[in-house]
Amino acid sequence: MANKNVPAPQKAGYKTTEFWVAIAGAAIPILNKVFDLEIPEEAIYTLVAYIVGRSGVKAVEVRRK
Repeated sequence: MANKNVPAPQKAGYKTTEFWVAIAGAAIPILNKVFDLEIPEEAIYTLVAYIVGRSGVKAVEVRRK
């Protein structure tokens, strides 16, 4: 049984969700132009909002420690 009081190890670099969301955010406009996928521009804003939100949550977590 896992101890619930032990914090999860911090991820860094390519192991973070933010990294892969940023890669997707960079690839979507390129793929959208090349293949005419008709992906709405709001999709990019959603990805950016996710990255900014997660960064804020991580900053608060670091301050609490």
